Amino acid sequence: VPAPCLTGSRRRVCVIGDIHGQWDDLDVQTLHALKPNLVLFVGDFGNENYKIVESVAKLDFPKALVLGNHDAWESHRKGKASPRVCDA
Repeated sequence: VPAPCLTGSRRRVCVIGDIHGQWDDLDVQTLHALKPNLVLFVGDFGNENYKIVESVAKLDFPKALVLGNHDAWESHRKGKASPRVCDA
């Protein structure tokens, strides 16, 4: 079943990856200028940075996310889920 945001003749998909903590208002403004039908985040937000995850969650575009190896680095080192991630 096709996703409603991708049905039709021409669709714009933005793929964003390896943010590694480098996400700010200019990135959000750029997405708004591009007017994508879907934003695909392909991981590595960086060190379980919940503020970036919150910012991405607030985007008013359909979005999908695949977590990368840097998205659970702290949890992996400590052998349990980081409270920052669990509480976000």
